[in-house]
Amino acid sequence: EVEFLLDEDHDGVIYTRGSFAKKPKNCFLDTDGGERHKMNITYDDCGLKEDEEGFLSQTIVLQQDDWLIFPGDLAFTVHCKITDQGRIARIGLADPDPSAKDLAKHKKSTVEGDTTITFTPDDIRPRKKSKKKKAVKKNDEL
Repeated sequence: EVEFLLDEDHDGVIYTRGSFAKKPKNCFLDTDGGERHKMNITYDDCGLKEDEEGFLSQTIVLQQDDWLIFPGDLAFTVHCKITDQGRIARIGLADPDPSAKDLAKHKKSTVEGDTTITFTPDDIRPRKKSKKKKAVKKNDEL
């Protein structure tokens, strides 16, 4: 189950990547306002894929318009893994545009936890600034 607690009313659609056209029940939610929404994403119907670390993962898109993606729309990657020690859950940012490349690791701002995790605006990490080497120019002495 994925629960969305938003800062503003959401009147649009929330869906797993790849389910926009067919709109399967557990993978697509048409919202009519409200700040709290839930989706029960099933293993078989919503295009979950196992990644190289053994996590089942999918991208969820929060789109403000019922038909078009606009700047300001959101997307998150959600990951779940069951191990002998328990469950591990991850969530991170993604690009809502289906034709976009994966975000760079530092832009994903992934958060990990046991069973339940919360992603807030405070979790978004800025890119670490690279230290620029200062070029020192010396005058040639004769």
